[in-house]
Amino acid sequence: MPQRNPPVTAWRSVLAAVAVAFAPMAQAAGWDIQTFRVVDADPRSGLPLDMNPTIDFSGDEAFLVALMETYFNDVGREYQALGLAAPSLPVFDDGQGGKAYAVHLNDYPDQRRDGSQQTRARYATDNLYIEIDASRALSGSELSEQLLEDIAHELFHAVQRSYRGNPGATHGDWIIEGQAQALGMDTARKLRGADVHAGTQDDYRLGGREYFLSLPTQVHDETYRTASFWRYLAEALPSGYGYLAALFAVPFETAGENADLLWLDEGLRSSTGEGLALHYANFVVSVAGYVPGRLTRAPSGTPEAAREKWLERLFGSCPTGNLTERSPVGVVRSRLQKNAARCFNAYIEPSVTASASAQGGSALLRRVRSRRNNNQVDLLVRAQAPTVAALEALSIGHAGSKASQPANVAPAADGDGYTATWGFGVEAGKPQTFIVSNIAGLPTTSQEQEVYFDLLTSSAHMTGAGSGLSGTIGGPVNLRFDRFPSRDILATDVESTLKAGIDRPCMLRLLMTQTDGEARFALQVDHAGPIRPGSFSVTRGQAPEKTPGNFIGYFSFGTGRDTAAYGMEGGTVELTAFGPHLVQGKASVLGRLPARGYGDAPPAWPETLSVRTEFTIIPRVNLDSPLFKHNYCFE
Repeated sequence: MPQRNPPVTAWRSVLAAVAVAFAPMAQAAGWDIQTFRVVDADPRSGLPLDMNPTIDFSGDEAFLVALMETYFNDVGREYQALGLAAPSLPVFDDGQGGKAYAVHLNDYPDQRRDGSQQTRARYATDNLYIEIDASRALSGSELSEQLLEDIAHELFHAVQRSYRGNPGATHGDWIIEGQAQALGMDTARKLRGADVHAGTQDDYRLGGREYFLSLPTQVHDETYRTASFWRYLAEALPSGYGYLAALFAVPFETAGENADLLWLDEGLRSSTGEGLALHYANFVVSVAGYVPGRLTRAPSGTPEAAREKWLERLFGSCPTGNLTERSPVGVVRSRLQKNAARCFNAYIEPSVTASASAQGGSALLRRVRSRRNNNQVDLLVRAQAPTVAALEALSIGHAGSKASQPANVAPAADGDGYTATWGFGVEAGKPQTFIVSNIAGLPTTSQEQEVYFDLLTSSAHMTGAGSGLSGTIGGPVNLRFDRFPSRDILATDVESTLKAGIDRPCMLRLLMTQTDGEARFALQVDHAGPIRPGSFSVTRGQAPEKTPGNFIGYFSFGTGRDTAAYGMEGGTVELTAFGPHLVQGKASVLGRLPARGYGDAPPAWPETLSVRTEFTIIPRVNLDSPLFKHNYCFE
């Protein structure tokens, strides 16, 4: 250990700090002893501490010991404030009429026999003592930052040991080391501003580990990196790390992975009202957004490249589902381990063009094109599985958000198993990353799954031809809609539906347009609920309550004086899906222009036009709205 003689002013400062540290503190349960003293005694000697161990040091050793004792007392006070139990450490008569916890100061090898680095402090779980490596304690005239972290880490191990009931029942290291690493790093940073890994090892500092593997990992390095999970809980819960006291209040009598999961799930439920599944799902979407915002050193590449590297570190590769004009439904596959998480990307093409299929023709129809804007659009994620339990284990959230969404599960429309849906607002033209977690409400029943996720956004495609159409405008109608001003499902008793004799009214209102407003397609129906997938008639009408159970509507082209608006005269609507999260189907209708008035010029469009529109709509359904005060629509 380096020799130095601190100046008198430094000694006075140290002694004052020690005096404060030894002052009486607020008692927490079990903390009858309030101070820590460093002793010069070999913890492996077998000699009892009451045989007057050396506690009087001189020179540089006295300076070092004073710093250590002050810090130990500060950390102890911090753990007391969290409501944690007192540590399992040897106690001795401190020579001042009181009792103190013993901390052993030794000079032990820097490396283990296998060549790995020894920590600067260590706790003997079975023999219940902490020892400090004297040769690596100081950095200049201060305790080294690594020692500050190690002391807080090892003292927490001594606290954990106090909760062990059955001597043979020990938690897995993903709990023991993960908790101690989180609390050790954060306590050293809080009390002394020590941030050991800042600027050098951000991946370790943030707790980067393979969360695409099961949370209860047995990989040694990964157990320490699980600190990110325990730290997240402290950041998310109002009690901070005080939640650990609530966890440890749950008895633990049997060792093993399942016992650990049940213990953690029960502890979280008793202290927060929610189990592990929800907290883990929220954690993985949150930790996905740590980079680049929490980096302490600028990334070597772009921030986006750093983000992608971080996501791959946590969740493996993120497959991408592309939604384009030619392929409006994306599909991604996830192989999910139990109690683990994966990522995927969704990309919605920002701008596609779909005008007349002919090369020439009317300028009006050439202006009819589909353009997705860069504002928010709705995205629906859908998955199918043979059991409800398999889908209810899945939660999905936007990477970097604070909360994940549970699955909305219903029987599959084709009768084959069950379907789950999740809905999000996303930005077109920019890859959107989502995190999916696979953890059951009872974590011990989680199962590995291979899941195919369908990615859909509101979209519609209209085609058609009519008498004289090709000669008039240069080709058949072939266009896409990209705006959906009305996509509402309503369920309420109103005077019009009551007069129409509709019991349990369910109303659907769809309006599909293009960005420039030059093409529109509208459908409406007032129906007795529930509405199920199937075939419905289209009839001429001005108000849906006048034609209960039948669709009415119109389609049009152009704007202003150039508008050609067709009222629907007949046809069918085939609904292949109808629910609060997805309306899907196709309409084959015949439209007719309004009758010409006396002296009106012949229209540039054919008098009748038949069109076919296929649509996938993510509806607006506000179950809390007065317009949906009854659940008439859905089974």
